[in-house]
Amino acid sequence: MTAYDILGGESDFSSELRYPEPFSTTISLSAGLNLISLPLEPLNPSISSLTEQLSPCLLNVFAYVNDTYTWEFYDPAQLDQNTLSTLEPAKGYWVEMTCPGEMTVVGNRTTNPITLIPGLDLIGYNSLTPLPISVAFSSIADKYTMVWAYKNNEWKYYDPADETGKYASGINPRKRILD
Repeated sequence: MTAYDILGGESDFSSELRYPEPFSTTISLSAGLNLISLPLEPLNPSISSLTEQLSPCLLNVFAYVNDTYTWEFYDPAQLDQNTLSTLEPAKGYWVEMTCPGEMTVVGNRTTNPITLIPGLDLIGYNSLTPLPISVAFSSIADKYTMVWAYKNNEWKYYDPADETGKYASGINPRKRILD
């Protein structure tokens, strides 16, 4: 880019400005249920585009819609009945697979806030940088009671009231809620 002064004189070229390339991340999925979220805003958020590399292992994808208390789903074998058409960062998704697979997401980082409502929220952590729970949730400190995660076919939870501040695992979440 160049600029002109009032006499018509042209400046030297400005410094070149480069936009960062889109980021890419790969989400590993095992056979069975996987609880995932997208840490990037996909360039193409279409669920069929994002999951095409999972064929033939993908059975379905489910998402909980907090504001309507309903579940949306995507089943590649029943395209005419699907209620879930896109995948967004910061939302939680259950992905059911018959065999292991990998989903590559190409997109841009997002800093959009996550809207939480009282009750249960199924959300994802939209960052490529892992942080301790207490740091990642510092903006809502004292406003949540527990954080659950599902990893390697096991529920894990973080209880901010627990002085150890560590994840506990190997528990039955229904039993924990009832205790």
